[in-house]
Amino acid sequence: MAHLEIYTMGRGGGDGRRQNVSLGGGQQKCIEGGVGEAWSQQDLSGLTRMAELPTIPQFFAGRHVFVTGASGFMGKVLVEKLLRSCPDIAKIYMLMRAKRGKSPLDRLQTITNMELFDRLKQEQPHALEKLVVVTGDAIKPGLGLSADDRRILEERVSIIFHVAASVRFDDSITYAVNMNVRGTQEVAELALKMKNLVVLLHVSTTYCNTDRKVIDEVIYPPHGDWKKSIEMVENIDEAVLRLITPKILGGLPNTYTYTKSLAEHLIEDYSERIPAVIFRPSIVISTLDEPIKGWIDNFNGPVGLMVAGGKGIVHCFLADEDITSDYVPVDIAIKSMITAAWHRGSQSCYAISLRRSPSQKVEVYNCSTTEVRALSLGELLSRAYSFALEIPVDKPLWYPSGFVTKYNSVFQIGVIFLHLLPAIIFDTVLKIDGQKPLLINIHRRIYVANLALKYFMLNQWRFLNRRFMSLSTFLHQSDVEAFSIDIVTPDLTDYFRNCLIGGKKYLFKEDLSNIPKARKNIYRLYVLDRIVRVLFFILITLYVVIPFWNAALRQWFKFQDTLFSS
Repeated sequence: MAHLEIYTMGRGGGDGRRQNVSLGGGQQKCIEGGVGEAWSQQDLSGLTRMAELPTIPQFFAGRHVFVTGASGFMGKVLVEKLLRSCPDIAKIYMLMRAKRGKSPLDRLQTITNMELFDRLKQEQPHALEKLVVVTGDAIKPGLGLSADDRRILEERVSIIFHVAASVRFDDSITYAVNMNVRGTQEVAELALKMKNLVVLLHVSTTYCNTDRKVIDEVIYPPHGDWKKSIEMVENIDEAVLRLITPKILGGLPNTYTYTKSLAEHLIEDYSERIPAVIFRPSIVISTLDEPIKGWIDNFNGPVGLMVAGGKGIVHCFLADEDITSDYVPVDIAIKSMITAAWHRGSQSCYAISLRRSPSQKVEVYNCSTTEVRALSLGELLSRAYSFALEIPVDKPLWYPSGFVTKYNSVFQIGVIFLHLLPAIIFDTVLKIDGQKPLLINIHRRIYVANLALKYFMLNQWRFLNRRFMSLSTFLHQSDVEAFSIDIVTPDLTDYFRNCLIGGKKYLFKEDLSNIPKARKNIYRLYVLDRIVRVLFFILITLYVVIPFWNAALRQWFKFQDTLFSS
């Protein structure tokens, strides 16, 4: 286990305000932050009023937290929020592996240099000293942990956020099971040995039961046996598994949704021995407010589509513009995750203080928004193109415009004329100029991604979220500002405008001061786009319409001659 080399580990690894409550038989459980003393109720059913719960910062004070997937989109925001809003947290252990020639420490340095952490550095200059890199890999047996690291985690950690997962829709069944199912089992096995564990929060997805149109905050019957799935990928040749994957998936569209469904049942089975929460976010996109507006670090999801459209790359998309897709800002999702872990962990501490076993019931939260605020895909794309003209990117390849269709034949025609042919021309010009062609490869990836998203863009689900929406009712007044969930008040137009601005700043690394110049460039592209459209119409008229019309007239005159001659 390595501390971040660029920081000196201050404030110690201290235990905070810690009590050890004997559970009999020599077993010890940690009640941190004086939580046990705060409650006088004698049954868990009474644990509902705010006065009976510690505040969220009090709950996390002195605690050691283990986070998998800390280098991912949600993981980064989670780590930043824990450090900033729970200033007395003891340590955050981040499971990380070497990647692309960078060591885990180098990767952490890159992460903490992002704009996401600027506010934290200003407000709490020493907070990053609490980050501890744990070298490992969620896909490896035992998480790839060394014996010393495992011992430290088992002795110190009391809260786990299991965020690591493969979110690709086209992963092989072997990789998806090893990462999303066996990786979750390895985390659960580690949790079993943690002496002070009060909650394990597992991040799932609202889309792991897409064979149902209405999805409640419950665990549905399994789509398969998670134990047998692990055995299957360990013992059957991958080529054979590829052939039978469609049959394995049953009514689910891809290996991602299938394996996330299996992982939920794994967590449910382990919940007999581990206090657990299953947290299901929908499509997670840019920050709403915290720590900065519009922050994002990837091109996935609708924001990626918006910025790609603004770049003039995407002009047609296969989707039903009338469906309502479910999006949630990442900072809303993270606040909810922390609140859910606090609520479940407080119950565990309360049970332990009464010398009882924590509840074995898994709490499930659907972190979704369409039950409160609905936005159709057509409305989203309409706003995206208007924002692309208002806040254009610096170097667009073409004028931002396009259409959405739910008909595959129309989509394929659009791909040929609006994506493939322009890409061929553009890359040919690059070759002549001695540069490396790039647009065809970009469009190939976009096309594959569009087909992978097809199932989700042509279907609609209803995610019930009563438990998720009730989380804020448990908050102390002092926690409302930092952790309340408000998805009703924010103006969607302002939010998606900030998403596009965030795309310019954090994905394209562009300077917003260049917007006036970019608008002039967009106007020139608009004129060029109209000229090309007129020329294209003329060419189609000259070489398709007129010859077709002439051929039709000849056939008509020939028919007339034959008719009158007879």
